[in-house]
Amino acid sequence: MLFVAGYFGLPQSVRQLLLMRRSPEVVEALMARIAPSFPRGTPWVTVETRPTTLPIVEIFKDGRGALTCLLAAAVMVSLLSGYFVVSWSPMLLSVVGIKLSQAVIASSMLQVGAVIGALIWGRLADHVWPPAVLAGAAMLSVVCYSLVGHATSSFALLISVLFVGGMGMGVQNTYNSLITSVYPTAMRGTALGFIFAVARIGSIAGPLIGGALLAAGWATSRLYYVPATSLLVAIVCMALVSLLPQPRRIISGSQAAAELTPNEGWV
Repeated sequence: MLFVAGYFGLPQSVRQLLLMRRSPEVVEALMARIAPSFPRGTPWVTVETRPTTLPIVEIFKDGRGALTCLLAAAVMVSLLSGYFVVSWSPMLLSVVGIKLSQAVIASSMLQVGAVIGALIWGRLADHVWPPAVLAGAAMLSVVCYSLVGHATSSFALLISVLFVGGMGMGVQNTYNSLITSVYPTAMRGTALGFIFAVARIGSIAGPLIGGALLAAGWATSRLYYVPATSLLVAIVCMALVSLLPQPRRIISGSQAAAELTPNEGWV
């Protein structure tokens, strides 16, 4: 149902329409909705070019290979930690003596925090170096996840720690936005699909790792160190994105382009 609604209700981006060499009337009709102040008959063109090879090849060319791999690794551990904590928290908290009803309420704080965190990190990434925002959110979750197993004696403290940790987990949406902004239009969907195809390994592995460690007799306090430690990989990845010249150049270029507005028919 969502596919049908999207297919008929969501137009391609203006850049994609131009790259696909769609008729000027189609482009003009869409731009009239986006920027009605532009005069009719403006000949719209784009500074982007069509790729010469398959998009899956393009996301590893021109210095994008390192960025693609680092983003895939960061998103993978982000999903691993998130699915680990969300899947196992109700059971783990009940094991240490918390009432099941309270364990469910405490675990739900992760999702509440994630919603608020998504709004905060997204806004920050508009004004601050995005990899720094992603690393900061990961560090917040590292600290909070490490404290969960030691905060079970106080329900108020427990829900506070899980809420703040969930805020860090909410940075996942910022990864989505960053990925779609740093790749050229013609390969944007491919980059997003590839990175999340790799990252889904983490979403599958997270609950499996938790189950294996729980079966091995790990204490709750030790189990929460696993998602906390895994997020250190995301922090390292974001540090490398900031330090390596090619990934830094690509992100800096996308930020500079985002500050430009359509002008005189150029997009």
